Amino acid sequence: MRARLISTDGEYLEARIDIDGTVLHVMDQFSPAACGDMLDIELFPMLAEDESNNDMLDGNPERKRGLERIEGWSYRAFGIICSLSPVTVDCRQIRIEDDDFEATGSGIGQAVAFTISRLSACRRPQVAKTALAAALPVEMDDATAATYHDLGFRLDLFDEHFVKEWAYEIISERDTPPIPIIEIATAANRNALYNALSIAGERGHLHTAKRKLLGHIARELSANRLSTRSAIRAAMTLCNDDSLDDAAYIDFMRLNEDIYINDYAGNRSDEDMKSEALRLLAEHAMLQELPPRDCSVRAASWIAARCVRAYSECHHLMTPDLDAFCRHFESLISADDVTKWDKHGMTLTITGLGDALPPPLDQAPELAMLVEHAREISATQMYGAWEPDVVASHLKSCLDIAGWEVLGDIPDRILSHRPLHHGWGDPLPRQPRPELGPE
Repeated sequence: MRARLISTDGEYLEARIDIDGTVLHVMDQFSPAACGDMLDIELFPMLAEDESNNDMLDGNPERKRGLERIEGWSYRAFGIICSLSPVTVDCRQIRIEDDDFEATGSGIGQAVAFTISRLSACRRPQVAKTALAAALPVEMDDATAATYHDLGFRLDLFDEHFVKEWAYEIISERDTPPIPIIEIATAANRNALYNALSIAGERGHLHTAKRKLLGHIARELSANRLSTRSAIRAAMTLCNDDSLDDAAYIDFMRLNEDIYINDYAGNRSDEDMKSEALRLLAEHAMLQELPPRDCSVRAASWIAARCVRAYSECHHLMTPDLDAFCRHFESLISADDVTKWDKHGMTLTITGLGDALPPPLDQAPELAMLVEHAREISATQMYGAWEPDVVASHLKSCLDIAGWEVLGDIPDRILSHRPLHHGWGDPLPRQPRPELGPE
């Protein structure tokens, strides 16, 4: 929602914001910002702990809707339940969504009242247009890609422009684009877009779309375009049915509870909570589809090269020499002669064989370790029997350094590449450069 900042006492202190003429006192979790700025925000209520479920359900016999300020950033909220998954209460000025709200015995249309001990405001995540290529699903059929965008749109991870941009891209690439995709691109309003996405995704693979979207959530969180709380709530909503394994929803639900408890106790840092969220997102996005012992040497090297890219780009360390190293290990997936490929790697400026990295990369010890682990995946398997545990160990080290969320952006053809009896697997046909190079 859009809000105008009236005043603030500083980050994590009290601020006054104006939402469509309604002034709210909130905890400032959106600074830096200047008075008068228009902000895209999300509101997060912390509910009082001393209210029973019956008090909430019986506290609004007049079916009022609104927020009545008690003091500071605390409120008495009156509203009508308009959704159960997650529980969402329409309080007239705003809609409050909170999974900790006990809706036992209630349903849509139930009038409720409850106390908000603290109302926080955070910046709403925005999907930048420059992030379009990275977020678009790789190697999905049209129906599954439509399901992916439908889910993301309904969770407010993608806006209308983002979804239509995807549809227009398909139209521009095809001589005869599918009618359902044209309907998406030309949808006149949000409801029409919902309907068009739903129709286009009727035969989509829901499981694949959801795992890809979890990977997208991980990338947005890693880039600080999503808060940890928003990321986990989106993941919970995404997993709140039987299309993914129950463990995914349970894991996200537990972390959401930990975040809620940590608001009171403050035992864990924000960075610690974020790291745990990224680990779970990466695990449930793609990890089950990449059993380490089943990962070929070619695929593991490709993924390791992506780890090097992700780390170096995140830390602004990418150089032509490092790019050449990544290109070399990405090319292993389609190399016909592995021995010739290995000899070429010895001629690179960066070989990954323990030599010091050239300036300015020599000031990044973690990068040096990452490069060496990436190189060792193939080096340890060149002239002996295949040792899958060794490959898995070096790949795990790469992911530990670069971040497991890297797995969320690995094409299915790489993840599904199997080692066969010798560990390397067959070479894959060469693909256009944009897929195998940097995003």
